[in-house]
Amino acid sequence: MTIPQVRTDEEIRRDVLDELKWDRRFRVHDVDVAVENGVVTLTGWVRYCSEASLAELAARRVLGVRDVVNNIETRVAGCDARGDADLVVDVTRAVRDNVEIRDRPPEVTIEDGWVTLRGEVDWNHIRQAVENAVKRVPGVRGITSLMSVRPWKKPSAEELKNKVEEAMRRNCGTGSRPITVEVEGDTVTLTGTVRTWCEKDAADKIAWFAPGITSVNNRIRVDPEHRPSYVGTGASGTP
Repeated sequence: MTIPQVRTDEEIRRDVLDELKWDRRFRVHDVDVAVENGVVTLTGWVRYCSEASLAELAARRVLGVRDVVNNIETRVAGCDARGDADLVVDVTRAVRDNVEIRDRPPEVTIEDGWVTLRGEVDWNHIRQAVENAVKRVPGVRGITSLMSVRPWKKPSAEELKNKVEEAMRRNCGTGSRPITVEVEGDTVTLTGTVRTWCEKDAADKIAWFAPGITSVNNRIRVDPEHRPSYVGTGASGTP
């Protein structure tokens, strides 16, 4: 087995800068990237709230990154500036037109362009879809999401644990990683060590797809120097 090569902070910094330039879905102005012990700090500014999120995702894709601190600022251009009352209308319309919500849309309040969302949804991916729709609205400076997941179906803890472990085993991003799954009530706790944030994120998404889950406690550690066991290992790390 090949031993993972340790990457220096400067190597990671250069790759993050290249990745930010490579992803054409956003543009970060006056960007600065600092790296310390694999933890990346991003500064600069963007015109749309969604661009700051995309920049963070781009940085997390780089090999060797342990975590990302996103200090990118959203600066609303004059052509996109509008009052909070008008922005509420636009945000509400964006959610209605882009997200299928079974019961009722979230409550939206806005102060100085900062959006606060409240309400309940059946699934976490719906909550994320609402947040992403809001981030794309011109004039939105940031989001505080107080939305909660309240599923209509609640399987037993043992059933949930089995479903999550099965999903972990068949997923190419997590199937050979020693990830431990524990379920208490409607909360999933994930522990273990992976080499990249992408693997940690994959495990998080898998757990959230389980029916009846209202919270995922992702304690998986990102260690680029980790040597995972690939042969004969299931989701829980047992041969």
